[in-house]
This record gives sequence, C-alpha cells and structure tokens, in this order.
Amino acid sequence: MFAVTEIIILDEVLSGMDVESRNKVETLIDNDGDKTYIIISHEPIKNINFTKKYKITNGELYILQHEVDQFY
Repeated sequence: MFAVTEIIILDEVLSGMDVESRNKVETLIDNDGDKTYIIISHEPIKNINFTKKYKITNGELYILQHEVDQFY
C-alpha cells in the first residue's frame, strides 16, 4: 500500500469517508506496527491505538495524556 518509508504523514485522510471505509483504513493503520504515522485530523479517531496524542489550540501544542473525545 505504501512506499518503503519509516514515517507516514496523513492530513485529513479520514475526512468525508463513510463509516465502513473509515474503519478499514483505521484498522490497516493500527495493525501496521512497522511505521510511524503522523495523522492530522479535526475528527476523533477511535480505532487506532496511538502511543502519543497531541492537540494544537490557539498556536499552543499540548501532549494529551488521556482520551481526547472531550476536546472535540
């Protein structure tokens, strides 16, 4: 699916997808333990187990320690 690389940056990759397609893409990403993904999204992502989550608000970068649904 992807070129040989260690880091993949996805900007709004899930935006506008139907639920079935979104779940398939999230599962594919979640099962790929060989790569680092940087995913930019304005929507919550529920089916990917991230090792780190960040949020940018008013130009400030925050490292999130817990579930982020409250921020959406």
